[in-house]
Amino acid sequence: MWITATAVIFVSFLVIKFRKKEPYGLYHKALNIAEDGVPTDTQWMNMGYWKEVTTFPNACEALALKVIRAARPGPGGHVLGHGSGDSLILHALYPSSPSLKTITGITSNKDQHAEAERRIQVMCRQNSLGVKLHLYQGDAIFRPLDHAFNDVAHPLDPASQSPPFTAITAIDCAYHFRSRKDFLQQSFERLAPGGSIALADMGLVLPRSPFRRVLARLVCGIFGIPWDNMFSRSDYVSQLEGLGFVNVEVEDISHDVFPHLVAFLKNQISGNPELGRAWWTVGEVFRIWWKSCGGIYIIAKAEKPI
Repeated sequence: MWITATAVIFVSFLVIKFRKKEPYGLYHKALNIAEDGVPTDTQWMNMGYWKEVTTFPNACEALALKVIRAARPGPGGHVLGHGSGDSLILHALYPSSPSLKTITGITSNKDQHAEAERRIQVMCRQNSLGVKLHLYQGDAIFRPLDHAFNDVAHPLDPASQSPPFTAITAIDCAYHFRSRKDFLQQSFERLAPGGSIALADMGLVLPRSPFRRVLARLVCGIFGIPWDNMFSRSDYVSQLEGLGFVNVEVEDISHDVFPHLVAFLKNQISGNPELGRAWWTVGEVFRIWWKSCGGIYIIAKAEKPI
């Protein structure tokens, strides 16, 4: 146990050092490589759904598709998506996607927003789209004081004059929100009756060991995850139902996420040695999170009553 603790503290130091050197922005581009090692045009950034694929971009796309299908966006609908620009592009271009009226995306990171906007503009020039795409830079959650002087209305502003959303997705990001409950509550208010929400998200089966609980809190601190966002699958269901959602389903897909992601990240050591060591470290933290801390990865979906 003490060996595990020492390893967590050590990799925590390395991750923090890596974060300072490589700020949260566009570093994930290096992970978007095909099976032959050639970089792809994608800029995916999620943990991936690795059940039937072997490369990072394909796993990320598979996870995004799983969430999109769970949200069941219907023809002529209005979709709000939290995630990378690639998930918005997937919403618009995937062959089986319905013809939507609007797709709105949110990202808080300035660099990611600018890059996503650039790529979406290129996509619009290359494809004849009937859907309107909007990209909002800001917090995922509407906060009146933060947006008092913002000329652009927040998508989750309850006073918004925009049509209510028929589907809302959050791909590998809601565990960072402060708080997830506020996000779910605001989503419920902005959903149209019969509208749906779907998330790829992390949770936690709280360890019995006090020491492992300390480890779990430490890992949450490393990744910037509020501790109050971490709870079990059954508690996740209870929270959604408590907010008024119906037809709630929460699926644990941990075994199709963590082991493959860990193996992929640790394998990056064979590429760029310096950056590879940082990715190996991140992979080790994820391994400890899953194996020692009780971390889980879930797909949650729910509907607003008609």
